[in-house]
Amino acid sequence: MFELKKKKTVPNLIRIETNYEPEVNEQLLLWRYNRIIEEGYAFPKHDFYNYCALLIKRFEKDKLKKNWNDTDEAKSKIRFELINFKLINNEKVSKEDFEFHLAERKKKITLRKKIIKKEIARTNINGKILNTIGYSNSEFYRSLLKFTSEFNDITLLDWFIPIVLTYERLVHIFIKHVEETKFGKGQFKQRSFFEYKPEEIWILLKTIIKFEKKNIENHFLMNSVNYELDNKELMKDYRRNYKNPIIFNNDFFVLKIEKHGFIKQFYQIEKTN
Repeated sequence: MFELKKKKTVPNLIRIETNYEPEVNEQLLLWRYNRIIEEGYAFPKHDFYNYCALLIKRFEKDKLKKNWNDTDEAKSKIRFELINFKLINNEKVSKEDFEFHLAERKKKITLRKKIIKKEIARTNINGKILNTIGYSNSEFYRSLLKFTSEFNDITLLDWFIPIVLTYERLVHIFIKHVEETKFGKGQFKQRSFFEYKPEEIWILLKTIIKFEKKNIENHFLMNSVNYELDNKELMKDYRRNYKNPIIFNNDFFVLKIEKHGFIKQFYQIEKTN
């Protein structure tokens, strides 16, 4: 067992324990999605699938069912999310829908295992050892699943180009910059570790995005304008690096968001003198 120093919690958060109420959650999601439309913002795919599923569930219960067997990816994703909402609500689903949902979950698990192995392979772990790493023999692997298994792609900031954290990038951040899931020394040019609790890493990122909201909005507003004007060569990544880190809670952070709004890098660096 590896020893770790006491980790910080994200400051200035109001922590309230409440019971999960599916109906209330659906209403909040619909409110948010309608606001995205009213403001003219863009939908990330995962939010679009959820929005369509909610509309079908609430307002067009039986429509589109005849098309569920269509090979179109979007329809499959929407169907999956619709069944998801029903299962969360403890609503009855057909045997066909349940089997479809189960099959899609299995595909998702297989894909995530590949993502995890790909990121672990970027460390200096021997190839033979890499192939044997699993839940039963690796504390790092168990910790990684514990901290990421319930995570789905999330929108950190609704905007004309929304800011999105994907599961793949979250795993990358954990394996590279979280001590509890570091998997060996690694081949990375830069490797530092967060001083924050691992279960709060994505919350920390979301908090920092909010902290930097105005700068990020201004940057991606220009990217959006250049995209609409077909000046895609003028679109730029958002970068806060060693030379101009984000200073939050008296800590220093590097953040890179690629030009289309996806988080690419996020880590904490040592304080400069």
